[in-house]
Amino acid sequence: WLTLRHKGRALTIDEYTVYNAGAVPHSLEPSRLAGRFPGARAVSADPLILPPGTWGRVFTVSDTEGSPITAEGLR
Repeated sequence: WLTLRHKGRALTIDEYTVYNAGAVPHSLEPSRLAGRFPGARAVSADPLILPPGTWGRVFTVSDTEGSPITAEGLR
């Protein structure tokens, strides 16, 4: 669930809350999560292993729509 969004001129940071309702731990390793967020520049999670019956957080950093970011940096 998207729970928090910080939207700046160039970048947007989203915080998602996740819950493991299963019976086995699930990995929240950024390399495993990156495919779920194809437009993200960065993905992170806390904790990296989500035990059964616990909550965690996933963070993404992406370009803000219409951002002036280019290969050279900010204009």
